[in-house]
Amino acid sequence: MNNVTIRRATLNDVPSITQMHADYSAYANTLQLPYPTEKTWEVRLGANDPLVTQFVAMLDDKVVGLLVINQASQARRKHVATFGITVSEAHQGKGIGSQLMQVMVDYCDNWLNIHRIELEVFATNESGVGLYEKFGFELEGKMRDYAFRDGQYVDAVMMSRIKKRA
Repeated sequence: MNNVTIRRATLNDVPSITQMHADYSAYANTLQLPYPTEKTWEVRLGANDPLVTQFVAMLDDKVVGLLVINQASQARRKHVATFGITVSEAHQGKGIGSQLMQVMVDYCDNWLNIHRIELEVFATNESGVGLYEKFGFELEGKMRDYAFRDGQYVDAVMMSRIKKRA
């Protein structure tokens, strides 16, 4: 999708982000709970935490994706970041996740001086794992009964990407 633009998220995006996270497919593969409120997202977007950067993917002036990058705050882990991506149900499988990943990798590598990017992803989220592998993430381990979803405990895998030295 060439007509997708990615920009920093603002408080004006709260209604769209809330709506996007109301869809099962948007929250099921995250640690978000169903039935989000606008207040929840307003607090998150308005926190002004210097270690958190939030981007939205826009298509025809509509929010269709969210990327949140979290830099580690501990002194000995300042070289590390984690992230989360959500793409709206109607726009999954159209390359928006890849575009958000490209922004995330560029931002971490070239602007934040991040050496290690790490993530947890549900083991059954094959499309997510495949997307992360496409961007150089490697499997580090399995976390059994990692989270509670749909009335049962589910496993996750830990993945990371280490920035290659030039």
